[in-house]
Amino acid sequence: LSVCLSVASGRHLLWKMWLGVVAWLTLEGAALCQETASFFPHTQSQIQSIAIPASGTSGIASPYPSTITFPADTGVVLAVNVTLYGFFHTAAYDVSIALQAPGGAYICVFNTPVSSSNDVLLGTYTFTSQSTTIYTPGGSPGVYQFPSSCSHYSGQTSTPVDTSTGLSSILSNTGAGDWRLYVYDQDRNDLGIIGGWSLTLGVPSPPATSTVIVTQTQIRRISIPGSGKFLT
Repeated sequence: LSVCLSVASGRHLLWKMWLGVVAWLTLEGAALCQETASFFPHTQSQIQSIAIPASGTSGIASPYPSTITFPADTGVVLAVNVTLYGFFHTAAYDVSIALQAPGGAYICVFNTPVSSSNDVLLGTYTFTSQSTTIYTPGGSPGVYQFPSSCSHYSGQTSTPVDTSTGLSSILSNTGAGDWRLYVYDQDRNDLGIIGGWSLTLGVPSPPATSTVIVTQTQIRRISIPGSGKFLT
């Protein structure tokens, strides 16, 4: 959402809010204010949970990938938000998550290149092109920027070919089609889950009513190593 306000001396303020990320920008002149791109959120959701990994304690998740489809009338992409609901893992360092756009380009959603034994704390995590906050292992659920690359995918034949094409390869291209979320656990001994996820695209004009893809939710009882506890 963007709101442009006229103030004294021909200056304008642009108020932008993108799912909790707020910024005020001072702009010179009405023309610039009018030309600043506004975008409208278009959200699609997938409620099927993602087991990390699919079996054992390392490897690809299930489903792989998890898919959200945007309709044919979806406009060009001006901003991207990925929200992971009920995300938990007993070792944040093990997990890499990449998002593939309909055109084939990838962006990294989650990756922690520095070795750490800290958990991904159970909660809702949003990764967005509008944030500058970097996620660190053990960090609280919240709003974070996309990582620069998914280093754990290197050399894995079952994962996307390229996970570092970046936002520039997605922005200004159409959002219509299948968006695929690839989740990978690169090390043994730890487990996790994502309860569901949503994708919000910033598009130039108001979208039709967003829909939810309703599928059977998979329930997995996860043992937390060394704790004697279970996450269900």
